[in-house]
This record gives sequence, structure tokens and C-alpha cells, in this order.
Amino acid sequence: MTQNWYKEAEKALEPGDAIRKSYPGRFDGGRGYLIISNKRLMFQNVKGFLSKKYNITMNVPLEGISKVVVTEGNAIEIDTADKKYVVDPDEVPARIILKSITEAKG
Repeated sequence: MTQNWYKEAEKALEPGDAIRKSYPGRFDGGRGYLIISNKRLMFQNVKGFLSKKYNITMNVPLEGISKVVVTEGNAIEIDTADKKYVVDPDEVPARIILKSITEAKG
């Protein structure tokens, strides 16, 4: 069964793009999922307990990412030409997520 957050994230993708992997985590004060697609890196924020609300709070083309590193605190730091993003993974070690992002970038 596909989760509702996954269905909502698919709506944000361009035609021909598909979700490769997703990881639970925290970004910009919210909880949700870091999503790696064929073309993008996104964070889908999930709010609510009984009634869920979904919001894409980060949406970066993979080709726009200049550097991705794991910080000392096990966070993922993503650099673009104009902004830096920090995602804190919940269940999966940051080094595994870093590998997935690197593979998606090609």
C-alpha cells in the first residue's frame, strides 16, 4: 500500500521523473521525508496526527547541487549555488543517504 505522503510527493515531480528513494528525517523545524528522484532532491514535510498535511519545503534539481557532505552531528549538508540545506536523518545513517544522493547525481 502506498503511503499518502508518497502520493503527494509524486504530484510535485515533473513528467518523466520518478522517486528513487526516501528517508525519514527533519528539515527546517519539521518532520517528514527526504525524497531522492531521478532529477530532484526534495523534502516533504508531514504535519498533523489524525489529519495529515503535506508540504514540499525543499525542492532542488540534482544538477544544481554543488556539494553534499555528512556533518559531525550525522546531518546531511547540501550546498547549491545560492543556498545551504541541512537535513537530519531519523532512522538511516547519513552516510547511506549520502551514497544514495551521490548515485542519483551520477
